Amino acid sequence: MTEIHETPVGATTTTDDCLLAEFASHLDQARIDGVPVPLVERARQYLLQTRSFSRAHQLLQTFTGLATARPIEQYAFNFPELLQTADERLAALGLVKKSLASATRPADIETLTVQKFRLTEASPFDDDVAQFVRHGMDDALAVRRGGFQSRRKHFNYHDARDALVEIKEIFDRHEKRFFLDRGTLLGAVRERGFIASDYDIDVGVFGDEITLDEVKEMFEDTPFTLTQDFEYKVGVVSASGITVDFFLTTRERGYFLSKGFRSVHNWYFSPFELIEYSFLGETFLIPDTYEKHLDENYGNWRNPAIFYDLSYNEPCVVYGQSASTLNYLSRRFTRALRNGQKYYSEAPTVGLKNSFGQDFTDWFAIREPVQVTPERPSRRAVHPILVVDVFTDYTHRQRRLIESALSITPDVEVVVIEAGASPSAGSVVASAIDRVTQCHTVPQANEAALQSLLDRAPRAIVIAPDIAEELSALFVQRLRMMGCQLVIFDDNSVALTLDEHSQVTVRTT
Repeated sequence: MTEIHETPVGATTTTDDCLLAEFASHLDQARIDGVPVPLVERARQYLLQTRSFSRAHQLLQTFTGLATARPIEQYAFNFPELLQTADERLAALGLVKKSLASATRPADIETLTVQKFRLTEASPFDDDVAQFVRHGMDDALAVRRGGFQSRRKHFNYHDARDALVEIKEIFDRHEKRFFLDRGTLLGAVRERGFIASDYDIDVGVFGDEITLDEVKEMFEDTPFTLTQDFEYKVGVVSASGITVDFFLTTRERGYFLSKGFRSVHNWYFSPFELIEYSFLGETFLIPDTYEKHLDENYGNWRNPAIFYDLSYNEPCVVYGQSASTLNYLSRRFTRALRNGQKYYSEAPTVGLKNSFGQDFTDWFAIREPVQVTPERPSRRAVHPILVVDVFTDYTHRQRRLIESALSITPDVEVVVIEAGASPSAGSVVASAIDRVTQCHTVPQANEAALQSLLDRAPRAIVIAPDIAEELSALFVQRLRMMGCQLVIFDDNSVALTLDEHSQVTVRTT
């Protein structure tokens, strides 16, 4: 049996020799910390078999963390798949059960339970798995609240364009190819720019042309920083803070495959070649069958959607039949409930129902417009922006308007024009926008209807040109006197923004 020895004093060392010596000391420490011998041996054998120091160290760290009851990473990697014998699985299961008995944080309990399911090869249809999932959902229902969704990643047109151009230069230097994919491809084809709600750049690479390890190496000694390193994608961030995700696409027999997190879900596409495409004043590669590719990604991609999530809405997504998949869907579901995100609470129920027979759709039936208000009154003076429109459909113009309004203030209220007495599709659409704080309805957009909203002390009222034509000069002057701006947003408007005096204005170019 091959042993790992420390390098003798005075001998010439290589980088591998130093790493082997360091790893040997970690093995000794793991034995002291109580890691069972079969698991210490598994980590050592894994290193010798793969020469992957980082993954072997991660495996050993996981065993040591379980043995010493340290906090477990929420997204701990799937170490059970690396175990090869019954003794190893039994030893790991003992550590997991021991750590689970002393765990107190809900996140730790959830992660450890999932590892237990993996080690016992539990089915998603087993009673204890289903009970665990339902318990988490029931807990989340108790704290369901309306609230805001906020974009947590920095994204704007200029920084994103610069990042994409820099990536092209790096790939060109290494004579490698990438192609625009997912939301970035959608923006290039439909918008001739980035879509209004985008928060990162998505590109694809072919697995038979470049590995993700090679992608990481290309960005060493560049302004980009590695932030994500998964089996299916690599993520980097530019110097200006733009996130770029590289998704690995493999060419299989008769189809292309893009894997997801732990193969919880996979995306299957029709094969395609790459063609050059003009975008942002540069030339990038995209699938030659880009319309069909977008059909498979988004379905009705030509019309902007109110919400979209690649885990739930893409026609080409296929869920894996495992306890891990069931836990992933339930975790996304319960997190959205806790955060008060209506759409992201509803979306996972489709996968839970279709793939696992767990039906929660009746919890979210919209019977009347949802009024989303803060749990406590705000301590600050709230002066909202009122967006007045018909909203029977959610058009590209309305999406740009609301996204840009929300970039100015979290206090955006929608006013739906509808003549009927019962709630219409327009009010349902408007009230489904999570970050909008309230949805009002008025029978028509005349001065009397708008006057009834002035007790909201709005900062600005944003309307379409045809509505503005119906308002008198006296009414507009009255708005100015009370400090409320009247802003006209038409099909040529790009976004709402603030001028140098912090006044709401419209950007047209």
